[in-house]
Formats: sequence, C-alpha cells, structure tokens
Amino acid sequence: MQGGAMFTTILGLTRHVIGYGVLLPMIVIGIVAQALVAGPLFGNRSLIPKLVFRAIAGLFGIRFLLDPGCSPIAPGVLTMFAFNHLARIDFACLYLLPDSALLMNALFFRMPVFGPVLKLFADSAGFVGTDQTLAGKAGDQAALATQIQKGRNVVLFPEGMQTDGKRVLRYSSGAADILYDPAMVAAFPALRQVRLQPVVLRVARIEGQDVRGQPEKWDRYTLTQRPAGIFVNMTRRAFVRRTVVEVLIRPAIDPADFGSAAEAMKAVQEVARAIVAPQQTRAMSRAQWRARIAGRDFSV
Repeated sequence: MQGGAMFTTILGLTRHVIGYGVLLPMIVIGIVAQALVAGPLFGNRSLIPKLVFRAIAGLFGIRFLLDPGCSPIAPGVLTMFAFNHLARIDFACLYLLPDSALLMNALFFRMPVFGPVLKLFADSAGFVGTDQTLAGKAGDQAALATQIQKGRNVVLFPEGMQTDGKRVLRYSSGAADILYDPAMVAAFPALRQVRLQPVVLRVARIEGQDVRGQPEKWDRYTLTQRPAGIFVNMTRRAFVRRTVVEVLIRPAIDPADFGSAAEAMKAVQEVARAIVAPQQTRAMSRAQWRARIAGRDFSV
C-alpha cells in the first residue's frame, strides 16, 4: 500500500472511531440538552444545533467557507434561505447562518436506530420534517409559517434531493407558496416581512485540488454515483481527507416583485444555475432526476 493510501485509510478508520465512539454520544447528549434545557428553559434553538453541525462537518473533513464577496444578511429581516442541494451533509453549513428552522426530509426519521434520535433533535430545534407529498403540504406550510411567526428564518433545499453538481434541478415553490396565500398571510402576519435569499453551494477544493467549475470531480462530496445507502456514503466520505465547500450568499429577493411563488423560486433557481451550471439550458424535475439516477445516467 502506498504511503498516501495508507494515511487515508488510517484517517478514515480514525474518523469512524471518533465518530461512533466519541462524537455520537456527545451528539446524543447535546440533543437531550437541547430538548430538555436549551429549548424549554432558555428558548434557544440554535446554539447546540450549530455546535452539532460544526462537529459533523469537522469529523468528515469538510470546511464550509463563507465567500468574502457574499451579499449581507440583513439583521432583523425574516428570510427564507434557498440552497441548491449537492449532498446529504449540506445541512451542516447551517452554523454559518443566523437562527433558522430547517425544512428537512422526514425520511431520515424512519432510519433504524438513528431515526428517533434525529426526530427528537428536529423537534427540539424547531426543524420541520416533510414527506414531500401533496397530502402533507398544508401541514408542512403551517409548521413553517409558525416558525416564521416566532421570528425565525427558514432554510430550504427546494430541489428536494441532492444532485451531482452538473445541474440544478427545478426549485419547488411549495414552501414559498405561503408568502402568496392571503389566508396564510392573514393567519401569520410575519409572512409579509419575509425575503427570499439565494444561497449557492459550490465545491471549491478536494484534497487540495481546485475543482471550481469542474463538477465532474465533485463526486467525492456529492457521492451521487455511489451506492445510495446513507451509511455506506458516510463511510466513504470519512476516507476523504479534506473538502472545501464555498457558501455564496446572493442578494435577497422581494417576493412582492413577483406574481407567484413559482416565478420567485424560478428566479432564485436561476441564481444558483448561473454559478454552478452555467451550461444548463433546462431544469429537470425531481422525478426526471430520480429516473436518471435509477438508470445510472449522469450525462449533462
């Protein structure tokens, strides 16, 4: 075995030992502290989650780097942060943002062993789980509006699933619909103040190599072409020494400038597409991308 490969193997094994032997128990303790102390006694829903996210990113050698040219996040302005979605671990970058409720896939709550722990964590942090179904849409929207009415920002991954970085999927307008629904706005007046702010994730370096503009090399972060199991993917990621992912915050969009949520989210999606996939001319739907993955077709 070559020296570099041996070092990577040792590093990966070390991360697993630390992760399962040290970090996981600490995360469980943090979740309990959030659920029983930080949330109910101090009303703080962000401090412990941010520490957890930072620890997870560090464990897998991922550094989320806030671009110095970012547009400012206006203090005191309620915001929906809309991200493009490259990998399941994208959520870890939330420690860079002000107090925000995350709209997350409820599928994770059904995982064996870790599902109930994640559900407790999500509930205590005020995150909203969604099944991405029409039947559950009204409940998801009400839960998001409730968090905004409490004065919290919201984080969305409107593609609904991770991609390979070569394209940006069509952004769902489901969450933003609440900003255009008169009944929702009447019930939750804080919705009138919300701005949409595009946030773009771009893989900058892997193992020290600059890969900006080369999404064909992003697979070691996105893992789209790898086996789909989350635990298998996490295992593979532990053997990558260092990944730098840029977080580019772009100018906020006023929903009042658009006639519908679909128009507003299309404008937000266009911001991400221009940065991540400038060659893209048409956005795939979530269903079309799932079919591509099933067929192992990753052509542009």
